[in-house]
Amino acid sequence: VLAVASSGLAARMPIRDLALYAAGAVGLAAVFALGYRNPAAAVTLFFAYLSVDGMFRLLTQSHRLVHVALDLLTIALCAAVATRASVQGRLRVRLGTVETLLFGFALLCMVGVFNPATKPLLGLMGLKVHLTAVPFYFLGFHLRKSQEDERRWFTLFCCIATFVCSFALIQYLTGPDLWKSMGPAFAD
Repeated sequence: VLAVASSGLAARMPIRDLALYAAGAVGLAAVFALGYRNPAAAVTLFFAYLSVDGMFRLLTQSHRLVHVALDLLTIALCAAVATRASVQGRLRVRLGTVETLLFGFALLCMVGVFNPATKPLLGLMGLKVHLTAVPFYFLGFHLRKSQEDERRWFTLFCCIATFVCSFALIQYLTGPDLWKSMGPAFAD
């Protein structure tokens, strides 16, 4: 945070941006610490943030930090879980059936970048979107230890989906005029 603040002040960064970057640095450190101590809670926090990410993008007018927040959270979470597994001596790299299928999926996504019907930049963006999900296959396998765990994760995802779908339904029923009246961020 001190490095972010000092470099931001030296570059004459606006206070709003400086505050967002400082909050981002603290947030990443907190996600890493939480992911190291309790990976299940960190994954829960990640998916809770995922449900409100679009609102944050609107409210900050797609600020570049908010735009890459999911990627940074994914990296911090995966690094924390991998560090924990490495320290505990449980980090094993193997090429089994699931890993082979994921490797094939990643290869298929990379081939899609070179599709002649796709612009190269859009292909790279699609690659990022698809490959960002790959670590969660391994996290899901790591966090699923019993049938009770499966029920808990199912309940969590149902709650998050209910929240997101309810908000979408309210948005649909109230129409665009109500949302436009909330300010310029919601006018689009």
